[in-house]
Amino acid sequence: MNKKKIKHVILCICFLYSGLGMTIAQKVKYKSITLPEKLVLPGVQDYLQPTQTFAVKIPEQLEFYQKDKKGGNVMTSPMIYQAKIKAALTQGDELADYTFKIATPGICILDSLLPKKSSSGYLGEINYTFPGSLEVYNKDGKVIRQYILQDKNTMLHTTYHSAFLAPQPQPSMSIPDKPSIVGFSTEAILLQTFRKNKNDIYAHIETIELNKLIEIAQEIMAFGYGSYVWPYKCTYMELDKKAQPVYPELTLLIKEYAQTFTAYIADPGNETYRTKFAEYGNAFTALLNEQTPEGVTTCCAFNAICCYCMAEYLPQADSLFRKYKKFFGFFVYPRLDDFGYGYCARQTMRNTDEVVYYTKPLSFSGRMQMEQKLQQELERATRDEAYRAELERLDKRNIKKEEGYVIDENGNKYEGKLDAQFTEPKASGIVNTSLGKHVMVYPQEGKVRGFGPAKIQYFVADNIYFFPLKEYNPGIIKALGVLEGSMSRMFYERIYETEHYTLYYDRTATTKEDYLIAKKGSEEAVSFTWIQVLNKNALAKLEVCTALQERIKSKEFVKDNVDSIKSFLEALEKCQ
Repeated sequence: MNKKKIKHVILCICFLYSGLGMTIAQKVKYKSITLPEKLVLPGVQDYLQPTQTFAVKIPEQLEFYQKDKKGGNVMTSPMIYQAKIKAALTQGDELADYTFKIATPGICILDSLLPKKSSSGYLGEINYTFPGSLEVYNKDGKVIRQYILQDKNTMLHTTYHSAFLAPQPQPSMSIPDKPSIVGFSTEAILLQTFRKNKNDIYAHIETIELNKLIEIAQEIMAFGYGSYVWPYKCTYMELDKKAQPVYPELTLLIKEYAQTFTAYIADPGNETYRTKFAEYGNAFTALLNEQTPEGVTTCCAFNAICCYCMAEYLPQADSLFRKYKKFFGFFVYPRLDDFGYGYCARQTMRNTDEVVYYTKPLSFSGRMQMEQKLQQELERATRDEAYRAELERLDKRNIKKEEGYVIDENGNKYEGKLDAQFTEPKASGIVNTSLGKHVMVYPQEGKVRGFGPAKIQYFVADNIYFFPLKEYNPGIIKALGVLEGSMSRMFYERIYETEHYTLYYDRTATTKEDYLIAKKGSEEAVSFTWIQVLNKNALAKLEVCTALQERIKSKEFVKDNVDSIKSFLEALEKCQ
């Protein structure tokens, strides 16, 4: 082989190794190192020492809830499972260095029960508030800090169903089945069962809400006053041994960081580490760019996120998590997420105000999900801007403290100021099934009363009559294959009458003006829309004759307004 060929072979080999080197560089191997000890973080407020004592006070009785009575059990453990308080827990009335007291007046009912029809039966919506706070007392009995856990203006709601008071199954290691909400067979049974068990139902709700307050309070105690034990053993990432000589500076940086990390676990209360970890985070971040090989990117991004979390530089950690989360595996992702959650909680607890409106911290993923939800709502709000403007105009359909009266099913008359809601001005396409199905009477004296469509003959507000009717919808027969084609009963405004027919207006319809026609004496009304499309079932329901059907075919009644429909009713009378 001559020299020229040898040089050619050598040149080819150089190009080959150069290409392989570039390929290898893009797939740098790395590995995660798990430290032997768990991280135990001391409280950021007043770290309780083993020589101190503390007490936990949980309400034993509220408006309906009573300890060890019907309604369910309340958690009594003072801490969540990851946390420990080294101080001794006192019992009884013994004075303690710190006393943590859950304070709440209990449930405040806004709407006792709003029946609604669902695919699983009749359900009841209960609206209420449940304010609560965590009060921290010193040994002298003085409140040194109050955490507002739930504001008095926060409206809550729950759904009452047939298994609402059923005993809860014991927890197991298996994945629990998704609970199914089964309604009652009729609205009457729903109301009857609710009245019978009302106090137990409210007690059960108070139990649920009190447990929620306790869970948040436990978190405050853990991160603010106790020792939070990290659920995972801490991890950092380093390059594979074969890759370390290629990246000597990064290898040295990881080695120094690992030594500092280990020292930090042994002394996590030392605040000087926060500055050190911020510097390490900056150093790792500086190595990240579009040309950084994949393995190096994973290694640097993971370590940088951990560093920024420990330094409580959470915006930087959050930004890196969003950008590089695709580089982390299934088992790594939750560790970083939990890391971010914990340090976000610690940062929240650094508030030293006497009264703190405590907001439960979010993990990186939780914040992203919340932002995604807000973005979706913003997009929907943008799309529905005209719709919302229309809803505000339609708010005038609601009856707000107008003089009137109700005639119940037995002929009794109840006079006073009436309230009835037909539209929600601030809604964005979310259906409220209680609209048009409830009227309240506020008399000058006596008890305030509420009535649903099944309990009254009609009501009058501002000299306008409203009648409870079912909307006959022939489309239900075809879609569901059922014999009964009526929607649930609700209130409709009476617009016009002829000898045999009555015209009604649906105040709840927001996308179009909806008018309904009913034969006198009938509890069912047919939307004029079904007549316009010549639906056979709807035509038969109102006994529309052939001659009038021909006029409908010729588009004589195409306008959805009162004058056009009045003309139709006059023509319909001639069919009789």
